[in-house]
Amino acid sequence: MKRFMAGADVLSKQSDGSTVAGQYAKLGLSLKCANTDRINGWAEILRRLGEVDAEIAPTMFIHSRCGAAG
Repeated sequence: MKRFMAGADVLSKQSDGSTVAGQYAKLGLSLKCANTDRINGWAEILRRLGEVDAEIAPTMFIHSRCGAAG
């Protein structure tokens, strides 16, 4: 089973007691609550982009077809 990260609202109970995560689970998709800590999230992005001067190779790449990468 594949797992996908989503915002915390997917685990909130709806009026009938179900959750969005539960509805997806019935279809074979596991939704897990994402960590939404922005400061540490950006630190992780920067770490994954690497640092040429320190000879730290990147582990994340932004494709040239990305609309904002240009």
